Amino acid sequence: MKHEIKSSSDLAHAIRAVRKASGIRPDDLSGIVGVSKQTTSNPEYDKDTVSLGTVLRHLEELGIRLYADISDPKAMQQLLKLSSGDPDAVERITAALDKPPTQIQPTGAAAELLRDDAPPIQGNPPHLHVALAMRHIVMTEMLERLR
Repeated sequence: MKHEIKSSSDLAHAIRAVRKASGIRPDDLSGIVGVSKQTTSNPEYDKDTVSLGTVLRHLEELGIRLYADISDPKAMQQLLKLSSGDPDAVERITAALDKPPTQIQPTGAAAELLRDDAPPIQGNPPHLHVALAMRHIVMTEMLERLR
């Protein structure tokens, strides 16, 4: 279920609610995350001293996903360039999307991602999210053109 986060206190409430609903004690979570019990309680109580990295580790361990809803296509392209480590990937996808759907022939990693029987993507989470975002963009554009 999605819940919009508009402030740091919204995020603090989400962290605490999920931890408590999961039955995880603060000292157990601190051991998993690798920080002190006080550092674990800081994000739950909206303390300004907690680092973003610490908050992200807590979110990951609690299974809370954090998304950036970016409506500007150019900003999204720039984000994909920065996140993917492949500055030409977005241009290749964009160029492919300028062709009619019947002419789109993905190659390499893109072809692997778009296969229906593609194996699960291995690697660290940022690359996984970029790969899935790129797949989503390509599939959305292809579906739009077929309508």
